[in-house]
Amino acid sequence: MYTTLYTKPTDIHDYLLYSSANPRHCKDNTSYSQLMRIKKICTKDADFINNAKMILEHFHRRGYPLKLLKTSWEKAKNLNREALVKPKQIANTPTQNSSFQMGTDCNPCPLSRQTRPDDQSNQQPDDHRNQQPRGNQAGT
Repeated sequence: MYTTLYTKPTDIHDYLLYSSANPRHCKDNTSYSQLMRIKKICTKDADFINNAKMILEHFHRRGYPLKLLKTSWEKAKNLNREALVKPKQIANTPTQNSSFQMGTDCNPCPLSRQTRPDDQSNQQPDDHRNQQPRGNQAGT
């Protein structure tokens, strides 16, 4: 299977300005993460190189320092694509393997007209729809 990067004709590549007030670590990692995304998408190295050059030009236009862009390029071009697209192993943790079972004594909806089996009073909730409004009443 062959895949390459597709960009919509309306995409103007207005990435975050490097001069913005966002945290520096966010700005410094944006170009690398985009290059990593392109590396995952492009099955051919030539496509990766052409699309990476285009993206790096857009970042440079947005004020990103050349040194940062070169560092991002060096890190991304040495990535192994197969390792990037390989599904990650998820460690088994109790929260991932546990399932929730609703007990018989649990009333899922407090507005429900049903009473719980352990409720000894067996009273239905009050119906407040037909009561008179409180406040200034005539004759008080």
